[in-house]
Amino acid sequence: MSKPARILFVGPDLKEVGGVSSYCKAILDESPTIDYFGFPVKMKSKPLLFARVLFRFMKKLRSTGDVVHFNTSLNFSAIARDAIFMLVSLLHSRKVIVFIHGWDIPFQKSLRGIRLFMFKSVFNRAKSICVLGKVFKEELVRWGFDCRIEVGYYCFVNEAASVRARAYSRESETGPRILYLSRIVKEKGAFELADACGKLKEDYPGVVLDIAGDGPDLAELKEYARKRNYDFITFHGNVTGAAKAALFESANLFSLPTYYGEGFPLAITEAASFGLPVVTTRAGGIPDIFTDNKNGFFVEPGDADDLYAKIDHILSDQGLWESISSENVRFVKRYFSPDLTARRFAQLYMECLSD
Repeated sequence: MSKPARILFVGPDLKEVGGVSSYCKAILDESPTIDYFGFPVKMKSKPLLFARVLFRFMKKLRSTGDVVHFNTSLNFSAIARDAIFMLVSLLHSRKVIVFIHGWDIPFQKSLRGIRLFMFKSVFNRAKSICVLGKVFKEELVRWGFDCRIEVGYYCFVNEAASVRARAYSRESETGPRILYLSRIVKEKGAFELADACGKLKEDYPGVVLDIAGDGPDLAELKEYARKRNYDFITFHGNVTGAAKAALFESANLFSLPTYYGEGFPLAITEAASFGLPVVTTRAGGIPDIFTDNKNGFFVEPGDADDLYAKIDHILSDQGLWESISSENVRFVKRYFSPDLTARRFAQLYMECLSD
């Protein structure tokens, strides 16, 4: 009787806050026999730490990992790091699967000539590359990748799944609450959302914009809000666990008007799992499964007026809000079940080992 395949799942330390670590936790909860190798995300600036982690990874490979499954992102630091770990795995005769979660557009545009050749010469040796949207698969094919490329494998767990947000009512004593939860990077649309809510304040005097997250542009966003007297904004910083769930539960609508290099932002899924309508853009893999006027609305990137109009449209129509809310709860169960995704990965591992 043959031994069961040994799977080594590689990704960020599970104590890290972020979409990739949350994804990995969800898969591991459904796959108790999978080994996990976590790395500190800040080791890129610490060569001695990188060397120690690489040595620990090589020791791990001696006892496990018929298939090594990398969870990475298309940016310079992640690709440079995981190229080394991947080459080590290949030298140990392991089958490799690569899941590209994030997709940095500036880095994509930089992949030309020798840089593209080096990237492809390593990552095209994977048995399979998984991406979160058709647009990413098309780009890999355009670059000349001929390995197996899969789209999908979405996964999310809402630990407060029984909690549902509520529609905003004009009869309410308080104004509507709009929630933004993501890294504070200009291209993720928080500045435009602040302006849209500034306009909403004329129709909804008690409107509140809750901004949760940290990032390189947080200080600039706070100064932007101060100068424009946007006193309706509450900054929460990074939130997890019960604090995060409380923000989703108290919100009436979620918006992530991003034009950043996205895969599929898990915050959208989190919001949908609470039954919140979502206002977002067609960035990355979002349009592959998010349907306009069904899960919420798409807006044009960088257009605060369009944001205002779509948010107002949802808030002012309780029937529409309820329809979208119910659909979003079904949407998460249909596409983002960790059990279903774990079973799909198990099938992919078997197929890669049989090649």
